[in-house]
Amino acid sequence: MRTKKHFGQHFLTQSGIIEKILRTLSPDLQDSLIEIGPGKGALTLPLIEKNYQLTAIDIDPDVIAYLSPYLNRYENFKLIHQDALTFDFTSHASRIKLIGNLPYNISTPLLFHFLKHALYIKEMVLMVQKEVADRICSEPGNKIYGRLSVMVQAACRVEKCFNVSPGAFTPPPKVQSSVIKLIPYEASLNPSPYGEVNFIALGKLCLALFTQRRKTLKNLIKPYFNDSEAVDVFFIQHPHFSPIQRPETLSVQDFIDLSRLLLSLA
Repeated sequence: MRTKKHFGQHFLTQSGIIEKILRTLSPDLQDSLIEIGPGKGALTLPLIEKNYQLTAIDIDPDVIAYLSPYLNRYENFKLIHQDALTFDFTSHASRIKLIGNLPYNISTPLLFHFLKHALYIKEMVLMVQKEVADRICSEPGNKIYGRLSVMVQAACRVEKCFNVSPGAFTPPPKVQSSVIKLIPYEASLNPSPYGEVNFIALGKLCLALFTQRRKTLKNLIKPYFNDSEAVDVFFIQHPHFSPIQRPETLSVQDFIDLSRLLLSLA
C-alpha cells in the first residue's frame, strides 16, 4: 500500500518507537480504544493481538481495504471508513482512550475536534509534528504560545513524552515528530486547576486576541465595551490586567479569567 501525500501519510515502522507509544498509552482490557489513522497497522495489530477493544478510523479506502481482513480474525476490532474530523465521539457508550499518528496537514483541526468531545475521552496519546507539540506545551511569553496552547492546556493535563526522528517512518517526513499525552480534566479524577471553564467564550477570546497578537490588550477588548471610557474603567477595576499587555503574556488562567469577566458584560 502506497502512502498518499494529500492525506499527509507517513507510516510508522520502527518497532522501538511503536513499543514506546504503547507503553505510554498503557491500556487495560476494560478500556475502549479508538485509533486515528491506523495506516498499515503498526499500532493497531499489537493492540488487537493482545485482545484490546479497538476501533480504527481512517479516511483512506486503501487503508480500510488493507486492514479489513483482520475484522474476521479479531472480534475485538472495528474499522470505520470516515474522516476523523466528522466522527462523533459521543456515540461511544463509555469514555475512550484515543491513540494515533495524526496526519500533519490536519493535526491542529483534529486536536480542536477532540477537545469538543473531551468529556468522553479519558486520555489521548498522539503523535504530532514536533512544532505542534511545542506550541501545545508552550508557556506565556514565548512567540509560539498561542490559541492552541491556551485551549489545550485549559482542557487537559499536558505531557510531552518524547521526540521521534524522521527515520522511524516510511516515507520519512521532513520534520521531527513528538508524542504527547493529553488527559482531559472533565473525564479525569483530577479536577481542573482552573475551575469551571466556558470553552466557547474562551475560544472566541483566544481567536480574537491571537489573530491580532501585536495589538495591546486595551485595543483588543474594545469590541466588548460600549465606549473607550468603559474600557478604562475595566482596567481600573481589574488591575491584574494591564492595558498595554500583549496576548502572549497572558497565562492560561488569565485567559480564562478574562473570558469570564468579558462574558459577564454581555
